[in-house]
Amino acid sequence: MTETQKPQTNAGASGNIDIRVLAQIFKSQKNKRLIYKPDQPNSDGTKNIVWDDNDIDWKKHISGELLQGGNPAVDGAAVYAVADVDRDKKTKSIFTDLKAREKDITEQEQICRDAWNIDNKIVVFKSPSGAFHCFKFYHKATPLRLANKDIKRIEHKLKKKKYNVDPTHTLPTENGAQLGINLPWTRGRIAYAPTGLPLTFNQFVHRYRFQDYPLIAAAAGMYEPGRHTALIKIAAVLEKNNKIEFLDDVIENFGTEFTDDGYIKRIKDKKIHEKYKNISAKGISAAITDIVGFDYELPPDDGPSESIKVYRMLDPQYQPKIRKFMMDGYLKEGCMTVIAGEPGVSKTQLLIQMGCCFVSGHEFFGKKVNVTGNVLICTAEENRDEVELRIRGSLKNRSINTGYHIDVIAVDTNLKLVKFNKDSDQKTKQFTELEDLIKENNYKFIGLDPLISLQAGAFDENNNPQMDSFCKNYLIPLAQKHEACLVVNHHTNKISMITEGGIIDNNALHAARGASSLAGAARIIIALSPMSRQLWEREFKKASLVKEDEIKLHVAIVDAKNNYSPLGARPKWLRKHVEYVDCVDGQEPVAVLQNTNLSELQDSRTAMSREHARKEIAKYLPVIDEHMGATPEGDKIFKASLHKIATKLANLDPAMVNCKEPKDEKNLIFNYRTTLQTGFGQGGAHEIKHNGFYYWYDYDPLATKTHHMIYKQDIESHDKPSIF
Repeated sequence: MTETQKPQTNAGASGNIDIRVLAQIFKSQKNKRLIYKPDQPNSDGTKNIVWDDNDIDWKKHISGELLQGGNPAVDGAAVYAVADVDRDKKTKSIFTDLKAREKDITEQEQICRDAWNIDNKIVVFKSPSGAFHCFKFYHKATPLRLANKDIKRIEHKLKKKKYNVDPTHTLPTENGAQLGINLPWTRGRIAYAPTGLPLTFNQFVHRYRFQDYPLIAAAAGMYEPGRHTALIKIAAVLEKNNKIEFLDDVIENFGTEFTDDGYIKRIKDKKIHEKYKNISAKGISAAITDIVGFDYELPPDDGPSESIKVYRMLDPQYQPKIRKFMMDGYLKEGCMTVIAGEPGVSKTQLLIQMGCCFVSGHEFFGKKVNVTGNVLICTAEENRDEVELRIRGSLKNRSINTGYHIDVIAVDTNLKLVKFNKDSDQKTKQFTELEDLIKENNYKFIGLDPLISLQAGAFDENNNPQMDSFCKNYLIPLAQKHEACLVVNHHTNKISMITEGGIIDNNALHAARGASSLAGAARIIIALSPMSRQLWEREFKKASLVKEDEIKLHVAIVDAKNNYSPLGARPKWLRKHVEYVDCVDGQEPVAVLQNTNLSELQDSRTAMSREHARKEIAKYLPVIDEHMGATPEGDKIFKASLHKIATKLANLDPAMVNCKEPKDEKNLIFNYRTTLQTGFGQGGAHEIKHNGFYYWYDYDPLATKTHHMIYKQDIESHDKPSIF
């Protein structure tokens, strides 16, 4: 049975004190206690305080029969620390500089406010001398070195605010020295809220329990006005941290009884607090400011957080599951895929065709569909008729035999899923309706087009925290909750995604417009890139692979990001093809995307070009040897500048005499460079073996001067196995 004790004098702290809980919070050194007899001072007038070799008798302490203190150092650690603010013997003030004393509030209110601003885990108590003790508590025993460092930091900040701190009673010491502090909860030595108002013992314990949640801690002992607003936001924080069952504890520890049962019922049954579920640190700071009555801002590491989960890897009792790809490489259950592309590049059409393949089971441009299901496409740019035309065009000469269907929410709905305010965001009523629709129709493919149009309020697509919240707190959980895949369309900046040689550029990952957190949240990014005239002239014109009047018909699928599989080096080229859809008043042409063999043709032409270049390089080897150093470097490797070799070859070419202008000379040198790079390939991809040596080309990004180099190494050294 828990032992409780009624304090003898405990103004403002009505209610029984649980001795077991009190002893746990103020766990002190065993077999040592301070005995303080304020009514029996020493003969010289000093305080009558002595050490006694016994445990603290909390029952006598609380009753006021025997005032006691303790040393927080226990077995090299501490669960509390304390800084002692005394009164100056002359001025009787707790301030070293009387100018620091604010006139419009009491000393008690000022120190409680300042302590909360210094560290919101500090609880201020009245001390035996009528001054104050600033206690900080740790839920887990903290090594003395860390506890001492922490309380010294607090001591320093109190001194900066001109408080008269007695450093001899800043405990624990780093070495656990035999020093003690008079303990509270006796003869009126109670705890105070950040407002300076007194706390009951239960309110203090409640604040202690929830000290890692500053909004909840601040509301302990709260009076009107503002409790309704505080409660709904506290409920959101509890819900976010899976602690909503503690809502009644919060209500019970307000300053006076909270009697609005209807409001409590609306929180519990109608979940009216969910609009604050993703309240930001700034929003919590504003809520705390309203509670305590002074400006407050959470420190950076005190934002809303969840408990850390640690998983032991290579556990023999655990077997991982294969990744749940609903479409190979592109769609994964519970994840977000982004289709990024500039306006007019056919993002919506690609999304629709992806949905058609998902519902029917047909391959999507070579990607196998592993799971079929119902499809929902939400578009903020097209009406029902337009989407109907596109779906019928996409399924021309195909059928759906899976029993599943496609639904669309069109532009006439004006769908808004999340509302953003200056310092918070919340789901809309339409978001809840959408969730109900997903559950009711068992949608497994959810397409959103475009992402930017599905929010309301003060949203900035360049704001990383807002974009991060939009994706991670609303959209991705939507897919996870319903075991679906999520595909969102987003606009890109107009940057090149395909480099010389038809290779995917690294810029493709960063093509999506706005905040980088979108690319971070997406597990897979598919970019669409139109065929530019420059690219056509460089890659397709000479080989007559694409006619000039067909340039705008081609668009490339670029694998920009995939967290689960390697990315392809080349894009997949698609071609816009017209299908005619039967309508009530005739036929309508609809542009759908079809596969092409452009990439394969490019590879074939590239192979032919490389073979020709290698034959030419065989003629250049004597010139290459001339430019190699006289002695090899490490691993017997000779090297020479690609540019110097190309320049020498150009100067030996009879065509050089026809170069009338500097640009003509540069073009000739460039042609030789291209031949060398094409024949060798990068990174030794296509080494040439000749006369006992290997020759190859590579690019050194760390070189200080010359980056492009031709290398040469004898066969024996080259083929020698590495010891690593």
